[in-house]
Amino acid sequence: MVDIKDLEKAAREGTLDRREFIKRAGALGLAAPFAASLLSQSVHAAMPKKGGKFVMGSAHGSTTDSLDPGTHENGFMTNTVFTYANHLFETDNTGQLVPELAESFEANKDATKWVIKLRKGVEFHNGKEMTAEDVISSLNHHRGEDTKSAVKSLLEPITDMKKTGTHEVTFTLSAGNADFPVIMSDYHLAIVPDFNGKADWEAGFGTGGYIIDRFEPGVRATFKRNPNYFKSGRAHFDEVEILALVDTTARQNAIMNQEVHAINRVDPKTVHLLGRNPNLSILEVTGTLHYTFPMRVTMAPFDNYDLRMAVKLSVDREALLNKILLGHGAMGNDHPISSSNPYHNDVMPQRMYDPDKAKHHLKKSGFSAPSTSAPPKPPSPAPSMRHCWSRTRPPRRDSTSTSCASPRTATGRTCGTKKPGAPVTGAVVQPRTGCSPRPTSPTATGTTPTGEPDRPRTSSTSW
Repeated sequence: MVDIKDLEKAAREGTLDRREFIKRAGALGLAAPFAASLLSQSVHAAMPKKGGKFVMGSAHGSTTDSLDPGTHENGFMTNTVFTYANHLFETDNTGQLVPELAESFEANKDATKWVIKLRKGVEFHNGKEMTAEDVISSLNHHRGEDTKSAVKSLLEPITDMKKTGTHEVTFTLSAGNADFPVIMSDYHLAIVPDFNGKADWEAGFGTGGYIIDRFEPGVRATFKRNPNYFKSGRAHFDEVEILALVDTTARQNAIMNQEVHAINRVDPKTVHLLGRNPNLSILEVTGTLHYTFPMRVTMAPFDNYDLRMAVKLSVDREALLNKILLGHGAMGNDHPISSSNPYHNDVMPQRMYDPDKAKHHLKKSGFSAPSTSAPPKPPSPAPSMRHCWSRTRPPRRDSTSTSCASPRTATGRTCGTKKPGAPVTGAVVQPRTGCSPRPTSPTATGTTPTGEPDRPRTSSTSW
């Protein structure tokens, strides 16, 4: 049965308007004036307070990091670019793609031509208004033979890109692509000011909620709030600092000693210890990271369907989840689409460990199980040579391994009465992370959702 606490929660989350709140509160026996007062208190308590400084300890960061958006390749720079810059589209906190610097968009029937209208009045941190020229030069930075951008291939289908208005850009593609707006949300494709026809990324100006104050590659990035940010109800801190704390112990010590307000990639082995601290909040979110055992279906031996099935059925994914990720993740199901992705198939039955079926498929494949034996036991060292001996290591495993699934993320530390937290990854199975969900093409599956063999270039078993 719904009680008043449920109504207050719904009001704070914005899923219940004033009229409906008072109506339902009245059904619970509360007088209208009291219900209105209660609603006001609930909403006020949910409103964020502006001010203060937020410090995050990041598990990434390198001295080779650069503000060049085409070179971003780790979490430190991803957080940095999202802090000071914006993109044409973004994935919101519900996993939905929404316009960001774009105001609206329209495509023709075969999705080969896209017209994107830009928001008006958006300013870069140097005071320049964002226009179509900025968008074109920012995207051209990732195109052409000389570019070193990691997303060059993503933009190759664009055959023409032209200004069709001060705040309008028209794109022509070599083939139809219904997911073109999704591509435009890639974190590399930040919009920066145009300078003489080129993207002026070196100046570090963006349109984001915070202005870069200091950038030290591999060390830290500091920001100050942008007073002219075009998004209302965002950018509440006066200052933000991102510290590169690559060492796991260093990150944990920083959060325990209250030197930072949040960390990411919490070690699964110690997350339960952090959870005992009353000043810390551990957050776990489903992300997109996954681990796989790639099997090339175009060459022996994995061109044999039954051998692939034998491998998939011989992996105890649940044991890997519990013993490696210590439960901080989810079992994979032989495809790379996590439950945080809108294209996730939640109807497909979970493939489980089944040694009997694995033996059946192995026998049917014509291959035989390899014989295994324990490595020879080393002789006992003589007393006088004892200092020369070390623990023997098991034989090295092949570099190709089956995937477990994907890990989750955990995090966060409280500061005073607030508990600011940021997602932190900490596992090896289908992780639950705070990565922006983006549709992924299932090119590595070994079977279709119906269980029939497919014919991709590679097959994979996900743990």
